[in-house]
Amino acid sequence: MAPGDRQLLFVGVEAIDADPPPEPADLGFVADDRYGGWVEFEARGAVSLDTGVNRERPYDPEALVGWVGFDLPVPFEATTAKIERVDVSPIVTWSVPEDVLAALEQPAPLFEVSNFQAFETVATDEPVEVTFDIENAGSVPGVFRACLNKLGPLYAPSPIRRTLVPGESVTVGQTIDYYTDVDMSAEAIRFRLVTPRQSFGGNVRVRSAGN
Repeated sequence: MAPGDRQLLFVGVEAIDADPPPEPADLGFVADDRYGGWVEFEARGAVSLDTGVNRERPYDPEALVGWVGFDLPVPFEATTAKIERVDVSPIVTWSVPEDVLAALEQPAPLFEVSNFQAFETVATDEPVEVTFDIENAGSVPGVFRACLNKLGPLYAPSPIRRTLVPGESVTVGQTIDYYTDVDMSAEAIRFRLVTPRQSFGGNVRVRSAGN
């Protein structure tokens, strides 16, 4: 997701010793304004994220651990900030580290994806090679995230993560070969590359022996 003039901050929550555990909305990111916590963004469901609490799923009071998100403006300028829990008295707060605030002050990186290529046809024992170019056209370093979703005849996600400095370009290659080692009859291999701002579909025809 690339929400334009906003940025998403994710915080790991561990409420094992809390009685009662807070709801996501009981947590807030507070600087000059207060931004409420959530586990769904614009009606989008659960997302797997590693926030260091040994659970990559969204926080909920029954699981006691997980992540809570905050929707912040970009760039975000504040000398100090805190996470606060408002459903208890007195209110409990945690300071936001200076390096996190420094990262929030930066403008968003600008990634451009081009030259998406894949074979049009493959043999039954030949893998599909997918390549595309990424460029950081912005003024700050950043982490490009995407996923190559294999859609058929079997499904599997392949996350992609690349760190690029301003002006850097890289060519990324991905291989789809799950069908080469199993006995299946498939007329086509379907997949989609999903990036924050755009997606690219692929439908590669599988040639049978002699075709």
